[in-house]
Amino acid sequence: MSQPSLLDVALIVAAEFKRLGVPHLIGGSTASMLHGEPRLTNDVDFAAVMKPVHVAAFVKALQGPFNADEVLIRDAIRRHGMFNVIHIDSGSKIDVHAIEPDKFQASQLERAVQVQLNPPNEMRVPVASAEDIVLQKLLWHRKGDGASVHQTRDVMGVLKAQRERLDLAYMRSWARELDLSEPLERLLCEAQIQQQ
Repeated sequence: MSQPSLLDVALIVAAEFKRLGVPHLIGGSTASMLHGEPRLTNDVDFAAVMKPVHVAAFVKALQGPFNADEVLIRDAIRRHGMFNVIHIDSGSKIDVHAIEPDKFQASQLERAVQVQLNPPNEMRVPVASAEDIVLQKLLWHRKGDGASVHQTRDVMGVLKAQRERLDLAYMRSWARELDLSEPLERLLCEAQIQQQ
């Protein structure tokens, strides 16, 4: 029997979030690839509004196929940090950012688009919108997470692929609030996206 792909593994985790009623979305490189240009990645990033009440059932559901450490998950939720679960047979890693949504994160969750992540599997999962992943990647770039070249390349890929469909007013409004107007306008200019 073949090993599940990274996207198959992500669907398992997404199904558990859905079963438990945990608001969530896929972000990071997976979201930017779905909206932009493909590139290699070895994990899938989720943002999830996990609470302590969810942890025992989440870990129990994943035990066996996954390495999921209840203590580490509870600690990540307490500090609104990140934890990961690893699919043992395939080695696929799922990073979960345990968030207590601020206004921008709440907007991302509300605007997430439902995507059939891995056809022919018909399950649809919420993925950060093109506009939101651009803004989120600009935030990560500013924080200097060590992957600034990847973040900028991902943003440019999304801008170029989605140029005719982007809600520029939405992006500019949040860019002002998040103090991202300068980098956003520079990249819009580089992507040759017309002013609206």
